[in-house]
Amino acid sequence: MAEMLREGQTVSVLPKGDGLSASYVSFVRSVSADALRISVPARDGATLALEPGRTVSLFAEQGAQVYRMEGRVRVVEAEGDAVVLDPPSRVERIERREFYRLEQTLEPRYTAVVDEAGDEVRRLEGAALLDLSGGGLQLRTRDVVEPGANLRIILPLDDNQEIDVCARVLSTVAPDAGRTFFRVHGQFIDIPRAHQERIVRFVFRKQVEQRQRRAG
Repeated sequence: MAEMLREGQTVSVLPKGDGLSASYVSFVRSVSADALRISVPARDGATLALEPGRTVSLFAEQGAQVYRMEGRVRVVEAEGDAVVLDPPSRVERIERREFYRLEQTLEPRYTAVVDEAGDEVRRLEGAALLDLSGGGLQLRTRDVVEPGANLRIILPLDDNQEIDVCARVLSTVAPDAGRTFFRVHGQFIDIPRAHQERIVRFVFRKQVEQRQRRAG
């Protein structure tokens, strides 16, 4: 467990067995051989109600990997700001790329190259997202976008609300022979924590739905 979790690390917490399709965000307070202490999982200002004996699923990133594990609640601290879990079990390693790759493409309402002030330089018509995570994205576009360029993206999520984010282009891959789309990899810049949490929940929700469809 020590190799996968560290103090201060962000983890996503998904209630097990209650049918919820959204995850909560938590932070590792401390980790030892016999216990894991995390902050009370929260989203949009609301906290996840937990009681001793309940099992939750946790997702943690480490480099190119995402680890899924299960932990049983041992203690909910009286102050209400931390939860102690038994050492997580049933650890499953998932390729980060596979984990964050959504089967369907996502079409932003607006995608454009912008300058340092955020003003539009060039709109990217017909752009679509192929990968999405709390840290960045992969974009498909007919237009070449140079590394170092800044993008502004307005993306609708499942809750009928939009997020407005900026990303810096890290790399651009030219189309293969016979294809027309460039693949643009970007990293979010100055993204509000609330937006990041919404993206993470959206991705986890899609992953849960996909796994349920495959299992059903």
